Amino acid sequence: SYTGLRSAIALARGLAFGAGLPLAGVPSVAAAARGLLHDDAALDEVVVMLDARRGECYRADYRRGPPGAPPADADAVAPWTLVETAPPRLVSDGDPLPAATPARIIAREPLPDAYHVAVLGRVRLAAGGDDPARVLPLYLKRSHAELALETRGKPPP
Repeated sequence: SYTGLRSAIALARGLAFGAGLPLAGVPSVAAAARGLLHDDAALDEVVVMLDARRGECYRADYRRGPPGAPPADADAVAPWTLVETAPPRLVSDGDPLPAATPARIIAREPLPDAYHVAVLGRVRLAAGGDDPARVLPLYLKRSHAELALETRGKPPP
């Protein structure tokens, strides 16, 4: 939820500022992708799809890191995008969603394991971490409340 996410990030930022320490921002979908890649050595790519409501979903593509590297990191192939969920599932440029193959899985609504969140956080902190002032929620679309406020006072179509 918007409020829960904002509250948790505000708490983490406050603690990091107070202690003078860096923070590690870890997207939950990156942790879910990392878990899938960690659990299946034959898997090379993960397409994560999360319901964004109102006929849309969030999509993030990840692939296994370089050969020989531990499966600690899932490299983001493309930035988060907002795509339509109506069949057929289409990406923003109109190409159909790539089919799942033995080397690629399409994960819909995956739940990250706390272990994988911690591993990715440790990797980020070892690289210097993130400035707490720059760790913010990632919103790709406006909230329902913002849309309702915008349409308030406009004449019906």
